[in-house]
Amino acid sequence: MNPVSRLSRDRIWHRICPRQNIIQDHKLKNWYRAVVTLQHEVARDFLLFLLLTGLRVGEARLHKWKYVDFENEILVVPRELTKGDREHRLPLSTGVGLLRRVRAKCGIVFSFHDLRRTFLTMAEKLDVPTYTLKKLANHSVSSDTCEHEFFRWIPKELVFTCAESRTHFASIRPRQR
Repeated sequence: MNPVSRLSRDRIWHRICPRQNIIQDHKLKNWYRAVVTLQHEVARDFLLFLLLTGLRVGEARLHKWKYVDFENEILVVPRELTKGDREHRLPLSTGVGLLRRVRAKCGIVFSFHDLRRTFLTMAEKLDVPTYTLKKLANHSVSSDTCEHEFFRWIPKELVFTCAESRTHFASIRPRQR
């Protein structure tokens, strides 16, 4: 018998504790101040884009303008760019080395994925249903045949949820002078 088969049998392969970091509301103001003062516009916009969309860093980094449906106001992440190998659609937002600079300015240690978790946490604080949170994160929602065969999620339905998240973020960020 293969000694490694025990790992599969006991389901102990790759047991990793998932990270739980988010940028707390009381620290988000300092983070935002540090980001908006970045001289590098692309870096500034990229960090804000991550926070306001909840995309994974690879999805955002490889995104191209041709994936933006301006006519229907939808941000499309093609399946070949996503971790789950399925297309992801989000409503467009109008508010849409570098880590060290931002960390130094705000004193907050964060990763790109912390921005994703922060986005989802802000939405959860607004009582967004779990199903909608999973759709926003492009996570698998269930194995329910009915859902996969008959129900088609319309990205426009996420507009309200994304708008609420942006409003929450706007309410806790400092006013610009």
